[in-house]
Amino acid sequence: MRLKIGAAMVSACVIPVLAATPALADSWSGTINGPGGGASGKIKVGIGKVSQSWTVIDTKSDGKCAQFRVIIDLPGFPDRNKDSRRACGNQKVRKYKNSFNESKTMSGVKLQMCSVHSDGSDRHCETKKYVKSDKD
Repeated sequence: MRLKIGAAMVSACVIPVLAATPALADSWSGTINGPGGGASGKIKVGIGKVSQSWTVIDTKSDGKCAQFRVIIDLPGFPDRNKDSRRACGNQKVRKYKNSFNESKTMSGVKLQMCSVHSDGSDRHCETKKYVKSDKD
């Protein structure tokens, strides 16, 4: 009987401490459609770190490829681009997963869907979502 009461007291003490712990990252998951096709997946943006996992599909029969792009928003510095592999050909699918660290403070990341030729030329991208970094 004493053990149960002690365990209940410990649980009651731990819960408020866990609730007060700040989140280490902002995350988003969902589907993005735009030029060239679509992508579905998730991204987590934290203090100096981004991790992502996407499935990119080419939904057009236009001879171009679908590509997903993440633009790292670096206040006071040029933004950096991280591109997925290109999915080329109607209904072709490419999976993409990566994680990277950023030495500069980032405000967040822009998520874009792009249409691009297989050689990387003639790129057209549209920003579909902005995921803010939890930098506080």
